[in-house]
Amino acid sequence: MKPAEKYRAWKAHRPEKPIFRTILFSMMAVLLAEVILLSTGIGLTNVSGRLNQNAKQIVNMQVRNRASYLQDMLIKAQELTDISTTINNLTQQMLQDGTISLDTMDQSSEAADPLMEAAAPYLVSALRARPVTGIFLVINTHDLAEKKVGSPMPSVYLRDLDPDARPSERKADLMIERSSAAVVKKLGITTDKSWSTALSYRGLTSGGFACTVFQTAWEDDEKLDAADYGRWLTQTYKLTGDERTAIAYSQPLILPDGTVYGVIGVEILTSYLETKMPYQELQDGGQGTYLLVSTTSGLSDPELFLTLMAGDGLDANVIDAGVEKITCRQTDGERWLTLNNETGYAAVQNLDLYSRNAPFSNEKWLLVGTVRSSILFRFARTVQQVITSAVLLTLLLGAVSSLLVSRGLARPAEQLYCEVLAANGKQTFPKFSHTGIRELDRFAEAITQLNSSLVTNSTKFLRIMDMASVELGGYELRYDTGSVYVTKNFFALLGAPEVDGSSLTVRTFGELLEHIQKHPDSYYRHPAGPPLHRQRGGGQGADRGAGRPHPLYHAAGHHRGPGAGGSGRGCDRRYPGAPAHRAGARLRRPHRPVQPAGIPPRES
Repeated sequence: MKPAEKYRAWKAHRPEKPIFRTILFSMMAVLLAEVILLSTGIGLTNVSGRLNQNAKQIVNMQVRNRASYLQDMLIKAQELTDISTTINNLTQQMLQDGTISLDTMDQSSEAADPLMEAAAPYLVSALRARPVTGIFLVINTHDLAEKKVGSPMPSVYLRDLDPDARPSERKADLMIERSSAAVVKKLGITTDKSWSTALSYRGLTSGGFACTVFQTAWEDDEKLDAADYGRWLTQTYKLTGDERTAIAYSQPLILPDGTVYGVIGVEILTSYLETKMPYQELQDGGQGTYLLVSTTSGLSDPELFLTLMAGDGLDANVIDAGVEKITCRQTDGERWLTLNNETGYAAVQNLDLYSRNAPFSNEKWLLVGTVRSSILFRFARTVQQVITSAVLLTLLLGAVSSLLVSRGLARPAEQLYCEVLAANGKQTFPKFSHTGIRELDRFAEAITQLNSSLVTNSTKFLRIMDMASVELGGYELRYDTGSVYVTKNFFALLGAPEVDGSSLTVRTFGELLEHIQKHPDSYYRHPAGPPLHRQRGGGQGADRGAGRPHPLYHAAGHHRGPGAGGSGRGCDRRYPGAPAHRAGARLRRPHRPVQPAGIPPRES
């Protein structure tokens, strides 16, 4: 069987479905197809992933810009060549004059006072010209490895708590942290509460802001330029008696002959540095964090071991909590940082502060901008939730709409169906309601007209039966319902006892007729009647052959439903295809033979 024939065969025998279910399933299939296409489109475009990537790119851009600003600021702060040259010139002149001596200058503040008093005004000018909160000068002319821990180191340490403010002409905005009384008198600047005459030597292992660079230059035989020995301290510090933390840059003071005799440097308070790291720009609502860190790890290492220097923002409280070391991990080319048990995306930018050949070039300064993942990717999650909710809402509203539309379209057809069933149960002619749907209303009108025609034709035929010269009887078989209709005089015309037609079925009626045919002697037989040709009821009776006698006067009938003569119509087998409309009957006059309806008389 060809595929087309198979399809037609399946279509002809496929199970019936209610119109409501047919419409509903079709609309739901279309709705599901739309939802699947929408979901597939959203998935293929990767909206959530792109939003997350955009969020990370914004953080990277902000950190890159801020790192460039801080790098310029720190490079400007560490540019000490001019002040270093000035102090070197003063020192050489005083050495030539014999005002100071390299052998005794670091033994006491009084021995270094001439140089300190001469250099102090230049220190104030240098402090004003740089974005720093302090400047210091430390004198030492001997190997620190041999110096006693706790011994004083002559020094001048000036501090400006607000370098961005307009300078005061009377230096009211400055304070002296360390210097001799002579320098204080010379400058006329107020001393801080933690003031002392000199710095105390804490040893080489303490990592002080002056010791490391001095000893490195002292021990180096190559004698590089003083700026090449410059170093930013990789940890914060506090002056004795002061609670403010700071970072410092220092470089040695080296005479033209290579003599190392002290350290010059600048200080930046971490509180001032934090004002230069506005974490609000990382994320709306101030939920980002800036961290200034140092490390000796390679920038491409899977893990960066960072030393915290300064920071501000949501998670910068780890610095106040005493956390000094943190680890920044790399995953799929991106950095992630865990602070306060919260993992966040980290944008890391290097601050290029040293030349490649500098002794401390392995110490890297980094600016880290981090935002918690739960905050950074919140917008993408919100969009994803909105899209998901929209898809689910579309599916829900589509399902409800499909249900309502299907019910609205199916109700008129179901209404007509129910009206037909109600009329059939009451054995009355159906009266169809107006549905407002043109096709259904036209269909109802056509059925009404057809039934009217059938009623008219039936009425005419009944009148013809009543007007006929012979008494007629008939039956009708309904194979679709299994019921049988017979005229009241049908069995009487056959000479059989009266039977209640409402209790008959197609099967029992067939059995009854077959019994009458097999036992004709038990029923009425006209003595003068010629032999008749027997026919089965329902239009399926067969001619037994001419000249074959039978004592039973015959009744022919017709039925509706599938039969040998065609679907829904009875058929006389003497004339194949000819409809059998009614049943014959025996004659009113006993001396005349009964002629079956629709069969021409036989010649005697």
